Amino acid sequence: MQDINKRHKNKYKDTITSLVVSKDTNLNVLIVDDEPDILNTLNTILTLEGYNTDCASCGEEAIELFNENKFGLVITDMRMPGIDGLEVTKQVKRLDRDVEVIILTGFASVENVINALKEYCAFGYLTKPLENIHELLYTIQQAFERRRLRIENRAFIQDLKKTNAQLNSKNEKIEAEIEIRKRYEIEIKKKTLLLHSLIDGFAEPMLLLGNDLIVKMLNKAAADFYEMQLQDAIGKPFKSLMLSGYYPLDNDEIRSIISNGNAVSIEKNHPSNKSSVNQIDVYPIKDNKTVTALVIRISDISKKKRDQEMINRIQRLSSLGQLSSGFAHEIRNPLAGLNLFLDVLSDRNKFNPTDEQLEIYRDMSHNVKRIAKIVKKLIKYGEKSISSKIALDLNSLVEDTINGRLAELGKVKINCSLARNLPPIFGDRKEIRQVIDNLLCNANESVKNGGRIDFKTFKGSSTFKHGREAVFIQLVDNGHGIQSKHLSHIFDPFFSTKHSQLGLGLAISNQIIRQHGGTISVSSDPGEGSSFIIELPL
Repeated sequence: MQDINKRHKNKYKDTITSLVVSKDTNLNVLIVDDEPDILNTLNTILTLEGYNTDCASCGEEAIELFNENKFGLVITDMRMPGIDGLEVTKQVKRLDRDVEVIILTGFASVENVINALKEYCAFGYLTKPLENIHELLYTIQQAFERRRLRIENRAFIQDLKKTNAQLNSKNEKIEAEIEIRKRYEIEIKKKTLLLHSLIDGFAEPMLLLGNDLIVKMLNKAAADFYEMQLQDAIGKPFKSLMLSGYYPLDNDEIRSIISNGNAVSIEKNHPSNKSSVNQIDVYPIKDNKTVTALVIRISDISKKKRDQEMINRIQRLSSLGQLSSGFAHEIRNPLAGLNLFLDVLSDRNKFNPTDEQLEIYRDMSHNVKRIAKIVKKLIKYGEKSISSKIALDLNSLVEDTINGRLAELGKVKINCSLARNLPPIFGDRKEIRQVIDNLLCNANESVKNGGRIDFKTFKGSSTFKHGREAVFIQLVDNGHGIQSKHLSHIFDPFFSTKHSQLGLGLAISNQIIRQHGGTISVSSDPGEGSSFIIELPL
């Protein structure tokens, strides 16, 4: 062995560098042999090859070193005093299952070594004397390679198990989600059938629209109403129903409802039967505050409206009855005077009119005009004002009203602050404009020439309908204002602070706005001006 060491000591690097060992492998080697020459020779060779070595001269020392350090390979002699190579193999394998063991043995004990290889999973053996250095280094390399492959294989198996576990977990989640979706689909089908049953159970026409304005569902009453087959209407644009019959809402109205997200109730006359009044109730269906569908119900409220109109007329007559003294003064007295003067002037051939008689005639003419004006106002107050509702642009109404009064406004300064993108309201254009015009005329009379009138429109929360939004028209003037004692009567019929006025303008305006579901409010400081606010809910 010493001769081998001398011959090859300076040649190991050149002759064995082709034997590559993985950089990731633990290159610590424990050499165990009771012969010092062999121990030193192996230590020198392996050190020159880049291995980290420790040496033990007996089995006991080897076990102690193995307990204290980490080794990837143990090279042990078969026969040693005390603990022999087989026992060393057994114990180091028990301590580290991945350690590889190469046993050195003589020819006589090869059979025992082979049994040890099988029983203790030693990597291999080399016979003494060690004359082939290439065989030694190759065997060591292969031992480390097997150790590396075993460790990597175990890690791969662990990763594979982990991946399989993750896949199984994901599969379980997917299966659970599929099961949940199946249950949801079953539940949706049940609820859809229930919704069909509920809608079909209504005697009134009902439709379900998507937010794309496509008909998703309608009941038999709706199909009869539009004179269509159920299957012909489902899946078609809502507007296409207009070709078959009554089209209660146009697309702009529906999109406004979708945008606002609030339930809406609208009354419309049937186009082919003006005496028939339908109430269209629209209920948005929301998902996360987004309107996804609309339920539309069409109700014939003709009888209800006639009954209500009768009640309203009775109430209006009752309100007029409270002003019986004013009624008698404004109507009965002029009529009595008219009759008297007509008797006097009935025959011109019998009388030569004097100046006094001409004055009487002028008084009669004046009273006739007053009567005509009073009757006109009373008729206006007593009749239903709103004929139909359409989408109205309040900004346009304000501007049109002002432009129509420019000649009368003279030097009055008009300021307008009109909100951009103000949502439309549904109403009677003529009636709403009449209200704005009436307020403008009153303000003009209050400020006279050189005064100021400010118009403002804006959107905000309704002051009397919780959770609803509304649009507002505000008119502010810097006129003489209204006394506080008069504010509570400002909208009463025939109430006026001017003897030349009948006091029906604000009463009619208030009635029109209330018929539109809104309110008019007023605030005023004498000498400072007045502020009127019209509120119309969306």
